[in-house]
Amino acid sequence: MPTLNFPGDIVLAGHFDPAALAPLMDPDGAAALSRHTGPSGIPIHHLARSFAKLGLRSTVMGGIRRGPELHLRSYPLSAVVYNKRGGGAFVFDGWLRERLAILKSLRAIGPSIVHAHWTL
Repeated sequence: MPTLNFPGDIVLAGHFDPAALAPLMDPDGAAALSRHTGPSGIPIHHLARSFAKLGLRSTVMGGIRRGPELHLRSYPLSAVVYNKRGGGAFVFDGWLRERLAILKSLRAIGPSIVHAHWTL
């Protein structure tokens, strides 16, 4: 099987449950992720697990309503969790805030590939 090398991470962006990915992280990252749960509507953690088994550097990125701001670096899987405001406040500026959080994280990561999808 050929080896795949990318200069940057593959970013998997969308809804994910941080606790489901905790076992793929180093001990410090696992401890931080396991304390938080999120939506499991889009199972990008399946793709993240496959990439981890192949040793492909990847970062899973998503927001959690009233969640923490985390950027956990680990190999082969890293995670970014950003805070999404909930309720009525989201109607006023939620999309802008989420877009700005995503762009800030993407600039910091400098990925080679971004795989993204969201549902409401």
